[in-house]
Amino acid sequence: MDQSSIIWFGDFDCADLSQAGGKGANLGRLTQGGFVVPPGFVVGTAAYAAHVQSNEGLKKKISDALRSINYDNADALEASVLKIRNWIVETPMPRELVDEISEAYRRLGSDLYVAVRSSGTAEDLEGASFAGLHDTYLDVRGVDNLADAVKRCWASMWTSRAVSYRKTQGFDHFKTSIAVVVQTMVESEVAGVMFTGNPINSATDQLMINASWGLGEAVVSGIVTPDEYIVGARNLKVLNKTLGSKEHKIVRNAEFGNGTVHLPVSAADRAAFTLDDGQVATLAEIGLRIQKAYEDFPQDIEWAYAKGQFYVLQ
Repeated sequence: MDQSSIIWFGDFDCADLSQAGGKGANLGRLTQGGFVVPPGFVVGTAAYAAHVQSNEGLKKKISDALRSINYDNADALEASVLKIRNWIVETPMPRELVDEISEAYRRLGSDLYVAVRSSGTAEDLEGASFAGLHDTYLDVRGVDNLADAVKRCWASMWTSRAVSYRKTQGFDHFKTSIAVVVQTMVESEVAGVMFTGNPINSATDQLMINASWGLGEAVVSGIVTPDEYIVGARNLKVLNKTLGSKEHKIVRNAEFGNGTVHLPVSAADRAAFTLDDGQVATLAEIGLRIQKAYEDFPQDIEWAYAKGQFYVLQ
């Protein structure tokens, strides 16, 4: 491969959307801006291109499948893209790429738990919204599981929703690419999403923070009703807070040693707020600094809290 497949968050190239995708570019920018981001690297778009193009017949099979797709028949569309996803996952990675990913994983930490997130190159384009169309795998451990998760992230380029969306928006299936973020997993006590502009009333002088126990995926995927905090941007005071029911939490699957499990939340934890007002103020201050780093444009931020430290996840 002419272009390096591995891009560390601290590398200059990590801020390049075409190489690192939307999530990867933002994590590079945040890391280089001095924010507390769990360490990691991006398996760049060059790796996806190498996987598709260096395996004889794979790109041709995908091209042939695309030509025969009936976009008006949901069942036929799903059958076609399922074939494509299976081909991508089942095709062996180029040996050189496996070695690069293995070495980067070793440098990150021996047998470390990581989050593996798709990072599409069209995620942040004006007029396009690929949010939620590509896959994420949490608490992945071991190089074989990591390589499999990377391929499954690539394959998520070819879901019915993603393929239909590209078709509708006029994106070329082969010019739109994907990178994969590999990030040290934070075993969070509390996590969620922060909006530096209140999305409910569009107030730019208010932040809204959603928080729940365990991993933030419970909030992002909508499986829980999180605690909600409305914070004044001028003084970082909590203006209003609403207790969420927080019935479930997503945590590391300690028994299996890979992946996550959903567990019920105790009655005591459901009745308790996840953050106190001081913690909310600290988190809101981080959000405002991130907004300032992005030319004061309101931001949606995924965050986690563990052992007294807030982390910016994406």
